[in-house]
Amino acid sequence: MLPIMGSQTVHGMTPPSLFGKTRQALLALLYSRADEEHLQESLIQLAGLGRGTVQRELEFLARARDNHAFNDRPGCGAGSPG
Repeated sequence: MLPIMGSQTVHGMTPPSLFGKTRQALLALLYSRADEEHLQESLIQLAGLGRGTVQRELEFLARARDNHAFNDRPGCGAGSPG
């Protein structure tokens, strides 16, 4: 028997998530409303989370995006020579 993603296990325990609560909430908001522009204040209100945690998570996501964009350029990243 295979478990259905997002369902509880046989023992009533939910499996651990890949991301923390703040990151899950922000990514869910950003992907479910991808066609909208988001201001930090509106994300804080919609997520119902603290300002500091949302700011830290947005900074982390921005750095991750920038690093990913840098590594996708030709001659950059782990696969580049030298």
